[in-house]
Amino acid sequence: MKICLIDSAISGHHPMYLKCLLSGLEREGIRPVLVLPSDSTVKPDFVLDFPVRKNRFQFLTGKRKWLMQAEEILKSVRPQVVHFLYGDHFFQLGGLGLKAVARHTDALAITQHQVRDGFRNRLLLHRAMLPADRVIVHTEDNKRTLLKAGVPVEKIRTIDCAVMHRTGLSKEDARGKLGIFSRNPVLLAAGGTRLSKGLDILLEALQFVREEYCLVIAGKEDFFTRSFIEEKVNKIRCNAIVRIKELSDEEFGWYCDAADCIVLPYRKIFRGTSGPLTEAVWRRKPAIGPDHGSLGDLIGKNDLGYLFKSENAESLAGAIDTYLRSPGDFTWTDRAEAFRSRITPENFVRKYLELYRSTLFKKQ
Repeated sequence: MKICLIDSAISGHHPMYLKCLLSGLEREGIRPVLVLPSDSTVKPDFVLDFPVRKNRFQFLTGKRKWLMQAEEILKSVRPQVVHFLYGDHFFQLGGLGLKAVARHTDALAITQHQVRDGFRNRLLLHRAMLPADRVIVHTEDNKRTLLKAGVPVEKIRTIDCAVMHRTGLSKEDARGKLGIFSRNPVLLAAGGTRLSKGLDILLEALQFVREEYCLVIAGKEDFFTRSFIEEKVNKIRCNAIVRIKELSDEEFGWYCDAADCIVLPYRKIFRGTSGPLTEAVWRRKPAIGPDHGSLGDLIGKNDLGYLFKSENAESLAGAIDTYLRSPGDFTWTDRAEAFRSRITPENFVRKYLELYRSTLFKKQ
């Protein structure tokens, strides 16, 4: 089976997602053709750089040109399966360019990490996904949005996002490596400081928290700058450790190991699952997250922690205080353990392999 994997970025969870899938495919004796950006940490067979956002028009035309370049590559490769690992940007094009790409493969798969709701978005998404043989999502909430957009149920597959940072370190050893020394519960906000991740909401909420804690903020600087974060932290006057830097895969895992609870103050515009949530689940630690979308679904239905009203700082403060008053009251249930058993890398790769094979078989 000749598979071509195409990704558009190497930031955030992209590298680990690709490496996890690659390692599993290679264990099966499958060496996929890789089409990746020039700065990828994984060596590509073909280099294809995604356009840099300037203005809306140039970005959209850049995406169209990117797809045309992908089509030229696929003409020469002629893979049986083409898998776009990140299809979130296709909906804005309304499918423009994907139909041409589909002509050069037997089966086209697209993974949607976040699916935006709303009438216009659903209309564009419906048209964008028409050329796809399979559309993959990581949550049932995103599946429901695809169905509302008119994507046929037989096209959609839900594959749980896998844990990506299994370090094997104890909490004590991780804290020693990172220089985190606190007798109080450690709250972690991890990952890039993007607007959608709502770090400002957390920093506002902490002004209302009455219980003692240690706050750790660790991740790459993005929308919220180091100076903004430090200014807000100084006003709270809490015990805080701020590490604004790009974390290695190993370091990201260590921070999750070191935490007692992982906080996800994400905005409503965030519609997918969360890497830090998956890491919390793997370590059987509670998460505090919003009651909307995929995160609300996952945390609420699987007993993974505490929910707060989305984008409401006082509600978030209440959820944090509830946890801090008695951290020992959080219990890991059978339902939480059942969800944990689904997020192994082995399951992740197995389901993708089944998808590739079954899709190809039905097309032949």
